[in-house]
Amino acid sequence: MALTLYRRHRKECEGGHAEDSRSGEFDERRRGWKKCGCLIHVSGTLSGQFSRKQTGKANWEEAKAVAAVWESARSWDGQTKIEESVAPAPQLAAPERLTMQRALEAFTGEFEEYAAPNTQKKYRLILQKLKRFSESKGYVLLEQWGPTDVREFRSS
Repeated sequence: MALTLYRRHRKECEGGHAEDSRSGEFDERRRGWKKCGCLIHVSGTLSGQFSRKQTGKANWEEAKAVAAVWESARSWDGQTKIEESVAPAPQLAAPERLTMQRALEAFTGEFEEYAAPNTQKKYRLILQKLKRFSESKGYVLLEQWGPTDVREFRSS
């Protein structure tokens, strides 16, 4: 969850903002906003612990950097916690590589069940063109197709 940054104005605010009032970076970019040097605070939940802390910075970019350190460490003290793993993550098997022939057969089997006869005819024509295009490019696997190939096929 992202941390929320806000400026909390103090009693002697140079911009004349009310004590303990809050403003965000967006508010302060509006025309006519009076700038001040009040410190920026952060609030949010890290590792299940909600907290509000002062960044010690009056500049938004510097405060964002401080908050980013806390967020990346997932800890309010800024130090990375060592997470104990109960069990190692299971190794996922590599996904089965799908051939063009198998993909075309699967799609054909699916549309034959539900599509109207004229739609089936049009699909067969397009799939024949797709198969010829793939063969001309030397593509055997579906994953070999890229966005440029799709654009090229559509324009052919």
